[in-house]
Amino acid sequence: MGADPRTTPPPTRIPWTAIRPTERVLMLTSQRLALDLPPTDAPMPQTTQGVLIAVTILATVAMVAWVVWLRQHSGSTAPLFVLVGSLLVVFYEPLGDSLLGAYYPEAGQVTAIHAFGRDMPLFVLLLYPPYFVPFVVAFLELARRGFTVRSWWTLWVVTLVSGGLMEMVLMQFGNPWLYYGRQTLMIFEFPLWVTVTNVTFLFATAVVVRLIVTRLDTRHHWMVIPAVPIMTISGHAAVALPGAATRESSSDLVMLAGGLGSIAVAVLIGYALSLAYVGRGAPAVEPTVDATR
Repeated sequence: MGADPRTTPPPTRIPWTAIRPTERVLMLTSQRLALDLPPTDAPMPQTTQGVLIAVTILATVAMVAWVVWLRQHSGSTAPLFVLVGSLLVVFYEPLGDSLLGAYYPEAGQVTAIHAFGRDMPLFVLLLYPPYFVPFVVAFLELARRGFTVRSWWTLWVVTLVSGGLMEMVLMQFGNPWLYYGRQTLMIFEFPLWVTVTNVTFLFATAVVVRLIVTRLDTRHHWMVIPAVPIMTISGHAAVALPGAATRESSSDLVMLAGGLGSIAVAVLIGYALSLAYVGRGAPAVEPTVDATR
């Protein structure tokens, strides 16, 4: 039987000055690490989850119908391959979330997969097709017409802002996902530096998809499927690292520098990718592919 709390004396508090410096460092470090653990007792809001599942099911069904229509009317298999490849991204989601300090509550969650010690909700898996396919199709069409500096960065900014607004709005309905631990550049419980990771992997994916469909024979276009998760991981991790590396710092200034560093990396990658489409880097003639090879 446990001790009677009415008769058990309170624990003796040891003065901070009586603790050896090495032990102080260990205590502070363990406290910072504890603050960076996801809140596993947080509940998934059931109404919001139900609505998200219903909406993403409808959106994914619409994407399937659309890519089939595109295949029949334009002969392009790229949108279909992008859709299939986008579903594989869910296996990276837990790792990407740990870099950002993001968490999908697992209590009451309708789970799609379990990977890297975390459960991923069904609505996240179903969100990927409507997240990737329209963007890549729009990018391919804009690239066919020819990007200008204005159209490139307009697409970049619109993608950035719309993604950030979507997260900030949905997080107000009971937090179907949340950000934990120490964060910087926060607005409405949303760290602004996080959204640049999303715009970067979308652009990186679209660029590689276009290279595949314009430079390779059509029998090799299936390579779009693995390219989608590979470029998502590459773009997301590259941008997330500066912010992720400074999240456990006790200095707000260091954390701010990390968040701004992630934004700077995202802008640099966006600029580097634009060189292949805007100005001198753009090819004078759209390459053609001999499908008989």
